[in-house]
Amino acid sequence: MRPVSFTSWFCLGADYGMPNFEVLSRASATIFKPPVSSKRWQSPVTRADKRRALIVSSLHVAYPFLFPQYYDQEWLKLVEPKHVKFSLELRNEKAGTPERRITFIPSQTLMHASRDLIAFETELDDSETDDVLMLDLDQICTYREREQILCLGHRVCESELDDDDSSYDTDAVMYPQTVPGETVTRMSVNQRKRDSHESHFESIQQVFAMTEKTLEMGMCGGPVLAKSDKKPLGIIEGIVHSGKGQALENHVAIIEMQQISEWLSREWI
Repeated sequence: MRPVSFTSWFCLGADYGMPNFEVLSRASATIFKPPVSSKRWQSPVTRADKRRALIVSSLHVAYPFLFPQYYDQEWLKLVEPKHVKFSLELRNEKAGTPERRITFIPSQTLMHASRDLIAFETELDDSETDDVLMLDLDQICTYREREQILCLGHRVCESELDDDDSSYDTDAVMYPQTVPGETVTRMSVNQRKRDSHESHFESIQQVFAMTEKTLEMGMCGGPVLAKSDKKPLGIIEGIVHSGKGQALENHVAIIEMQQISEWLSREWI
């Protein structure tokens, strides 16, 4: 089973001279099977060949315009959620090109108030999810220090396959990657709440891990698995920036699966 890349596309419309969708951002995503114990998921799907799925990724990839502190391009101020749609890609391991693109329509979208986290409730065709990694929300791994882990995701190669940026098929080469590592610590950090007009910070638990090589652009949103049993430990939130002399420099920040599960249960399940 292979991980999927995650692409957000946007189209402002003909009034802005943009009649076609273009790539807004790209990274990785994690797909979960809904918990079988939840009544919410017991109603029939729309077709027999479909299955329910929860897609989780990084909010800054889905909606980069919500993060002006990171992305200060003027044109991003024009983009709103109504202009955006999403797709998943199963990519060739050697070429990094899409073998299969899954364009999904969320029935519900949930954005975390303080974490870099977005979740979509949707239905996927059985044929589309063949050979795709789908993790079980009923089988999660809790944090243990010095846990051997696997970080799954993609490495973005900036060379474009198509010079016509107005084409829907415009895409970057993204090589699937599995990077081993080890959890190092779990600590309390202060995180500013998104959309807060005041200096409103929330104390959260953050897991950090050291990987065999520094993770590159495109890995955010991908799953982190315990190496021993392949159960999900969390998803990749980001990389601690280098050049600051920090003890955790180049470590990967992980949103724990237990926190994600509790968030989804509180809001949806």
